[in-house]
Amino acid sequence: MTSSTAVIAPVDSAIERAQASLLAAQGPDGHWVGELEANTTITSEYLLFCHLTGRVDREREGKIVTYLRREQLPDGGFSIYHKGPANLSATIKAYFAMKVAGVPVDDPAMAAARARIRAAGGPTEADVFTKILLALFGEYDWSGIPAMPVEIMLLPRWSYFNLLEVSYWSRTVIVPLLVLMDVKPVMLLPESCRLDELWLVPRERASLRFPGSRARSRPRPSSGRTSSSAWTIASRAGSASGRGPFELARSRRRGGGSRSGSPCPAASAGSSRP
Repeated sequence: MTSSTAVIAPVDSAIERAQASLLAAQGPDGHWVGELEANTTITSEYLLFCHLTGRVDREREGKIVTYLRREQLPDGGFSIYHKGPANLSATIKAYFAMKVAGVPVDDPAMAAARARIRAAGGPTEADVFTKILLALFGEYDWSGIPAMPVEIMLLPRWSYFNLLEVSYWSRTVIVPLLVLMDVKPVMLLPESCRLDELWLVPRERASLRFPGSRARSRPRPSSGRTSSSAWTIASRAGSASGRGPFELARSRRRGGGSRSGSPCPAASAGSSRP
């Protein structure tokens, strides 16, 4: 047997076994069924969205908690890919989702996740998408989240930058985020569902500065107008196109909001604070 034959023979055998396995799984009409599954962040975000909109299916919520428990890593964290290491943002989302679902903070799964989150630096070290999610519930200050002016949606095609130059899948993310970051809505959950225990220091003392920044980010002017160059470019573009100056009406809710009527169960007594 030559060296090439010694290599090819096992490969051919592996291909034949793979073909046999695929054909055995094929349906009578020629189709295959495969489960489309993402990481736990999608499931966590879905449950939190249900609480945000007040449309919680309690039976489904229970199944979600069971799924999250099953996917938790031995070190208490949650990964973003199969057999991957713990990811801070995924772990925060899973912890938050289980908490609003009524899992007490002294539950072993919650205690392990909380320890992993705090060891990784807490919410200030999470990614921007996680901070946005937390801000929607009043668990992170909108002023600590980088944002682009919503008016860039109005930049014309001939502009050096415009949304039509961005891939379609990115636009489906950018556009709603631009609106959210401009309106800055807040839907506060009951006190028992807050995440104070995840912060290494009281949140009012935590630094929300971005890495490398010189000063703490501040909220945009309450007048609803932005002094950014993007607004100037967009205004001139509108005038040049014959449409005239344009304004975007906004309904802002800054630094307020009321506690939600979402039926977030109470956590264990004395355990909602670090």
